Amino acid sequence: MTAIRNKVKPDTVLKNFWRDNQRFADVFNTVLFNGKQVLKPEDLKEADTDISSVIKFNNHAETVQRILDVVRKTANGTDFIIWSLENQEKIHYSMPLRHMIADALIYLKEYNELSAKNKREKSYSSSGEFLSGLTKTVRLHPVIGLCIYYGEEEWDSPTNLVDMIQVTEDLKPMVSDYKMNLLQIRSSEHFHFQNIDVQSWLQESTQQ
Repeated sequence: MTAIRNKVKPDTVLKNFWRDNQRFADVFNTVLFNGKQVLKPEDLKEADTDISSVIKFNNHAETVQRILDVVRKTANGTDFIIWSLENQEKIHYSMPLRHMIADALIYLKEYNELSAKNKREKSYSSSGEFLSGLTKTVRLHPVIGLCIYYGEEEWDSPTNLVDMIQVTEDLKPMVSDYKMNLLQIRSSEHFHFQNIDVQSWLQESTQQ
């Protein structure tokens, strides 16, 4: 039994841990909203973790495969927000780029769905709408992600895309940036989680 237990990967255990809506809501509320109860467990709906897509450019098409750890969706009428959570055991020096691509794939998925619907219903009122596949007033819905790093070493990787790019300070303001949200477990003592399971796991992780 012990041998079987030891074969279980930490990432798999944490995926199951964060699939609980109480824990999922608490970690987002604590880390991103300073404890304000923005996310409510009862409002979280399970969403597809497979965000793989086919990227088409002119006559070229390429499949991009990506599966996230845990994804939830909150809805208020016709509006909704996608919340994604990624566990990370090792330092990853291209993590901002990795997160940007994941978010872009989620946006692309919604865009493709809207574009296909507009094409079927012929909802275009101008050549610009026909060209873009979207109507003028439509807006995509936000994607908010959180990376939980539980490795032993201090995180020394960039958390912004611009910090991955070799660029002079005078040009940096012109470079499009992308920020990732990071929770580093071993330096998170200042967070006060309300969920007992999350708080206990945090204490155990920081004491190891």
